[in-house]
Amino acid sequence: MSTPRIFRTCLAAAISLLFWGCAGKSTDTAPKFNELGQHPKATWLNTHWSEYAKQPDQCITCHGSVKDPAKAGGVSQVSCFSCHPNGPGHPTGWAAGDQHGRLGAKAAAGDWSGLASCARCHGSDYTGGLSKVSCKTCHTKAPHADKPWRNLDPNLSNHDGVDVSNAAECIKCHAAGSPNNPAGFPATPPAPGATPGCYNNTMCHDRNP
Repeated sequence: MSTPRIFRTCLAAAISLLFWGCAGKSTDTAPKFNELGQHPKATWLNTHWSEYAKQPDQCITCHGSVKDPAKAGGVSQVSCFSCHPNGPGHPTGWAAGDQHGRLGAKAAAGDWSGLASCARCHGSDYTGGLSKVSCKTCHTKAPHADKPWRNLDPNLSNHDGVDVSNAAECIKCHAAGSPNNPAGFPATPPAPGATPGCYNNTMCHDRNP
């Protein structure tokens, strides 16, 4: 075998080993790559959080540390901190209610805010999901705070502070006629196919009180 051919064969083997190392040993939890050994750019930014949540350590092989910016980047030279200033996962102090509360029920629903964003990692019922961490560990009545949830005192946890764009999550438990909807509410049934909302008969109210 000629020297150039041997070199090409060895180079191909080395590249294959690199990609294998990045992908990990399990095809069920490995990052997704295209035929060039890259993440599929068309969809990866919208879905990579789920792969990270399955097995965070798999990202370290190619992207370096996910905890120390000085050691981030790895062989890919792409640092997770370039998009996540505080690194992947929740920032320091997240356990405080004024931290995750603002980006949970009290925030407008968006890519990384609102109750639906919590459900991405903690499951649609908030009992663990991909993260294996249940919101009910702290919030025994998750996804909202413990009673007095219906108290109107602005100094207490209360549901009137929830952003109405989170109604699609609230209706999972509080749809008209469901066990978690107060008896007799709403007074009139919702319109067929009505978008979940706080004041349109789909849950407890027919208007803003």
